[in-house]
Amino acid sequence: MTTDDFRILIAATEKTGNTWLKLLLSQIYDLPTPYISQDFSKAEADSLGNRWVMHQHFLPERPLLAWAAATQTHLLTMIRHPADILVSLYHYCYNYADHYKDDAAITRALAADASERQATANLPHHVVDGELIRILQERIMCDLNISISWINSRRSTLVRYEDLRADPLTKLSSLAASIAPVSRERIEQAIDACDIKVLRDSSATDSKFFRRALIGEWRTVLPVEILRRFAEEEPFKSQLAFLGYEVELDEIAPKQIWRGQTTNQLPGECFDNSVPFVPILAELLQSVTPEKRASWDAILDTSSPDCFFNWANAAAEEDVLGAEAVPRITNLAAFIHKQRPDLQTAFPDIFDLNRLGYAGWFLRYAGHRYQLNRSFLTPIALSWIGKPAGHDYSLPQQLIG
Repeated sequence: MTTDDFRILIAATEKTGNTWLKLLLSQIYDLPTPYISQDFSKAEADSLGNRWVMHQHFLPERPLLAWAAATQTHLLTMIRHPADILVSLYHYCYNYADHYKDDAAITRALAADASERQATANLPHHVVDGELIRILQERIMCDLNISISWINSRRSTLVRYEDLRADPLTKLSSLAASIAPVSRERIEQAIDACDIKVLRDSSATDSKFFRRALIGEWRTVLPVEILRRFAEEEPFKSQLAFLGYEVELDEIAPKQIWRGQTTNQLPGECFDNSVPFVPILAELLQSVTPEKRASWDAILDTSSPDCFFNWANAAAEEDVLGAEAVPRITNLAAFIHKQRPDLQTAFPDIFDLNRLGYAGWFLRYAGHRYQLNRSFLTPIALSWIGKPAGHDYSLPQQLIG
């Protein structure tokens, strides 16, 4: 590979430091930073030329992996404490609310929290204990799987944000050694040029985008109930463990639980575990054969391994990989796909080529769209990891950190 043929693609969960790493590498290797669309296209990637560094929240799907191998593109993935990702994403939503004007859930949450946000306007880093932070925590359940997918693929070099922030010279030196070695002086110049204060004050960048870049800000700003979810509830606690992070509740003040109604709670009929029986579940029930329906004596009973609740969350009967698939496509997820021509167009092959993309869509949007309790999302999120919390989640050897 010559210096005229040099591509670096950072593919990772949002708000993990992707832009900062991109700018650092741009300085180190004197590379342009073009934009690439979220839906990967070989034609678009080829049109950007042979020398660049860029980032996008791509999943490691086969067309992208094949193109990267053919072009010898260096693949990097950032990871960061999910609670700090949540803090960063929360402030991004407020600073760039126009980016979410077509997102009904975010728009409604911004409106619901507006009065308290206004009351704390003199506290620029305050996080309102309201609807937005809870909706975004559910979204993160999906978004973390981007970086998790790259870890599982073992096709990219991993960079831990906290290590890069704490000791950029050492970490960038290690990273450059794995890409194309450069002098210490060049790395030091890049670090100076990409100092957060410099970026914030630069006319070439948006000062609102580079907010604080702190490590562990979540400890002092996130509501206790949000932290409790990260520490105790699935799939969050397994996702944190997989990525090598934790939330220590014993260091946090006594619980102050928010009493508002959560996004996925509805009044009405519930399973015996208090999970709401929402309309899409009734449609799923009606879609099965009378024989199968008759096998579920009490539809709302969850005590039997063969109950309707467990069947809805089980691997889809049409999926030849069954429970071994990563990620899992559940019977409920497959049913919703069959009901939606738009999803069939966007994800025509959910059991193979479009498995990652559709599972990502389901985790990010199905809960709000169909008012599903997280119980119907967690099995898919956990299947992405492939192991329950408590196992040894040692990261691959290509971790830079």
